[in-house]
Amino acid sequence: MVPPATRRVEAYQALEPGVNQSRLLALENEVKKLGEEGAALRGQLDALTKQLQRDENEAQSLRQDEQALTQQYGKAVTASLNITLQPQDDIQPWLDAQDEHERQLRLLSQRHELQGQIAAA
Repeated sequence: MVPPATRRVEAYQALEPGVNQSRLLALENEVKKLGEEGAALRGQLDALTKQLQRDENEAQSLRQDEQALTQQYGKAVTASLNITLQPQDDIQPWLDAQDEHERQLRLLSQRHELQGQIAAA
């Protein structure tokens, strides 16, 4: 009769380490592959983050340039058109002057029309 300990040793020795060893190697290879992919993705993330920062800096610079050019354009236009009113100034006197000018033009037109009718009669 074979003692139970011997049977256990024989059963242990009968196990094929190749299956477990193959699985272990496959898992180790997968871990290595995932590590390499992770490193590549981290590199891409770093490059994209740096590009995003450069783009944001450029956008900020362009916004500042646009504001400066808008102000410069506004000053040039107001100077070339001899505009003296500012947005905060009251525009009512100007509107009143325009209304008076239009009224005088209408009166002049009516007067001219009447003179034409008198001359024709």
